[in-house]
Parts: sequence; C-alpha cells; structure tokens
Amino acid sequence: VNLDGVDPDDAFSSVPYEKGSTFLFYLETLVGGPAVFDPFLRSYIAEHAYKSITSEVFVSYFKSHFPNVEVDWRGWLTTPGMPLVIPKYDDSRQQKSIEVAKAWSNGDISEKERESLSSKQVISTLTLLHTYDDVTLETVKQLDSTFHFGDSQNAEILFAWCRVCIKARYSPIVSKALNFVTTQGRMKFVRPIFRDLFSWKEYSQHAIDVFERKKSFYHNICRSMVEKDILAHQANA
Repeated sequence: VNLDGVDPDDAFSSVPYEKGSTFLFYLETLVGGPAVFDPFLRSYIAEHAYKSITSEVFVSYFKSHFPNVEVDWRGWLTTPGMPLVIPKYDDSRQQKSIEVAKAWSNGDISEKERESLSSKQVISTLTLLHTYDDVTLETVKQLDSTFHFGDSQNAEILFAWCRVCIKARYSPIVSKALNFVTTQGRMKFVRPIFRDLFSWKEYSQHAIDVFERKKSFYHNICRSMVEKDILAHQANA
C-alpha cells in the first residue's frame, strides 16, 4: 500500500491486515512452521519495541535469521491485488458457514442448523448473507423471529445482523442499529452501519440527525470519517 502523501486518517483498510497475515503465514511455512517462526517473531518484536520501523527493517531482520530462505520480497510488498500465494487452510468450518448462508438466503431456515454453528461461524454466515442480493424481507423476518440475532450481546453478531437487515430494508432494525452505534464507538462498526443507513432514503436524514446529536461521543478520527461520509452522501443525493 502506497501511503505517500495520504492522510493517516484516510488510510485505514482491512486489506493490509488480511494480506499481511497471509504473508506471515506463508513465511511461517517457508521456514519450518510455528516452532521456528514464533521465536523469530518474538525476537523481532523485542528488538524493535517502541521504535518506528519500515518494511525494509523487517526484510533485513528476516534475512539475517534465515539467509537461505528465498522470498520474492518485491512481489509480496509492492504487487497490488491478491497475495502471490494463497496458503491452504482448513476451511471446513467456513464451508459450513457458506452452506448455511446459502440455505438461509433461499429461505431454508433450520434451528438445528443454527445450533450446530459456533459464534464465529454465525458471524461468518451473517457476513456472507450480507453479500447476497437475493435475501428477501420475508427471509429476514423469519430469521429474526427464529433466532433473535438483534438481541445478541455479541457485538460482531449484532453488527453483521444489522447490515443484513438494513440491506433488506427491515425497518425494525433501525432503532437497534442506531442504539448500537451510539453506545460503542468502534469505527469498524460505526462507519459501515451509518453508511448503510445513509443509503436508505426513508431513514437517511434520521441517521444523520442521530449522528449530529451524538458525535461528541466518538473519537475524533471516527467522527471526522463519518462526517466525510455524510458529505459524500449529500453530494450524491
């Protein structure tokens, strides 16, 4: 990611996290697994604690510990798009989430299926469900009456459920969604839900009004990012 001249407040993205974790996992497989790589990571963190460092520092440190390991550093660090190598993970649990999400999107809702899912699988299932364009309002109503995700005390589940409901234009979720984003201030939750609500014509102005009343509650970065979203929404309205 080239951040030259970019305001740090505008630079946040999940891409470096996902691509970076994939890269570290790849390096781990190259050097011999966790038994070898974990001690290296601990030494790296201890060596550079409380310092400002660059990617080049990491490359140099890695090479000094694993001089015989060949890595396409330029490709990994500068090539846009998907990682150069996709590691093979055990994705059996994710496959289950995909299976259930597809079933739910078709209105095939089973309490037994829900009971077979861990909390993380529920989050994954709802996140997948949000990406589908064929989830009907009737399906969302059925999911709500069956599983009551809107009453969940798990913030990740509630967040994913709110997004599914807003996309399906399920109006009972609006008050819960707004209560959620005005009682905790994590930008990863706050910004997407406000943006979703801004795109819902019937509740757009209400969401803006709620934000304006509550904006002093948020960290200044979160507040400024939502304010930018409001300006972008109003410019395109």
